[in-house]
Amino acid sequence: MNTAKGYNTFLRLKEHGLDPLTPEERRIRWLPIKDLTVLPELFQPRHNIEETAKSGQQVKKLRIRLKDHRGLPAISVIRVQGAWIVIDGHHRLKAFQDTTIHRTKVPVTVSSATTVEAALRQSIDMNSKAQLEFTDQNASEAAGSLVVTEAGATKEQIGMAAAVSTAQVGRMRKVITLARRDHPEWHAEQRTWKDMRLLMERKTLKELATMKDQQAGKFARGLAKFFLGQPKQHPEAFALGLLRYDPTAARAIAEHVLNQTAVEDSTPDF
Repeated sequence: MNTAKGYNTFLRLKEHGLDPLTPEERRIRWLPIKDLTVLPELFQPRHNIEETAKSGQQVKKLRIRLKDHRGLPAISVIRVQGAWIVIDGHHRLKAFQDTTIHRTKVPVTVSSATTVEAALRQSIDMNSKAQLEFTDQNASEAAGSLVVTEAGATKEQIGMAAAVSTAQVGRMRKVITLARRDHPEWHAEQRTWKDMRLLMERKTLKELATMKDQQAGKFARGLAKFFLGQPKQHPEAFALGLLRYDPTAARAIAEHVLNQTAVEDSTPDF
């Protein structure tokens, strides 16, 4: 899903819902090319499909198949407000569009989905099994789109559709839930999963630094209260006493003090 645009498209389709279809409409096997609508921002989990070399190569292979009078698998569609929308088969449709001299209709399969959420799961599931490479990043982003749109009823459904582990889905749900609760300004629905993960990593690092600073302040107050300035008056004796008390801890403390001093000395005074 293409972040904000894809999420807005999802909400718009969800608001209207899928059209109820008659048994005859569900058995439709051919539709005019001009009647098909594509919404790649929602139903194409591969990123930058129009720009990637692999995408162009795949379309070229499909055009050759058509020119050799070999068929292509049917394009999967749903119908919303009278419009037939492609949920799988974007490359095939492009190949058909490029070779339409003697062709006005294309083979289709009407999706069995009854909700937009189910159609999105189907789209991702079919794309993850397609011939064109579905990378780990594609899988993660696809799973992220199912989590953020709440289109997957269970972790298992999302994992199976996007070809990721249920543990990863669980982590995604936790991250997005925390982001929505604690950082609504991040607008989780408008970000890729990669962006969300980086934001949470930075948040964690910042929180750890804050905790360390608070702990250092607590130690400083304890030292001041207990020793009453004696370490400053007798630094060598204090250092020897610390070594006798815990040599390992004393060396680790000395190393951190030296490193911190080096950092402070290298900081410009402006």
